[in-house]
Amino acid sequence: MLEAATTKAKEVLAIYGRNSLNYMILISDICRTENIIIDIHPMRNSYFSGMLWKQGDQYFILCNSRLAPTRKLFTIAHEIGHYFLHRTLQQSFTCQTIFGQSSDIRERQANFFAAELLMPEKIMIKYIENNVSPKRIAKDLGVSEEAIKYRVKQLTTQDLFN
Repeated sequence: MLEAATTKAKEVLAIYGRNSLNYMILISDICRTENIIIDIHPMRNSYFSGMLWKQGDQYFILCNSRLAPTRKLFTIAHEIGHYFLHRTLQQSFTCQTIFGQSSDIRERQANFFAAELLMPEKIMIKYIENNVSPKRIAKDLGVSEEAIKYRVKQLTTQDLFN
């Protein structure tokens, strides 16, 4: 089930192309084409990360502006994951940052989608093969070092390098 999320992210990357590592352009292109409106707004609840919902024929993503920039990027990519993977299953998704990883399969799928969208396997393999530090990769890709370390662990435990 998690592989399907990664596969869908690869399909989205193929459709929207990726000639640079500028994820804001990628996300803008996806949202413009799919008619998704993003609102970044300060939320009172510090655990609230973001949500995707549908109103009429319009989809919206709300992201907590109080998150670190790298976390905002991942949250928006995560919500885009819900859009591509789950929008036919329910009208809205609310995501919170509470300790640990969610056991909800839809949340985990959205995380895998976001990881592939922001840290594509192909690019990550090149970084790993060249022994690039997590700090440098994080800077290049605009994500957190924690996300890079998790992604490296995810990719290397799948025996992708044999």
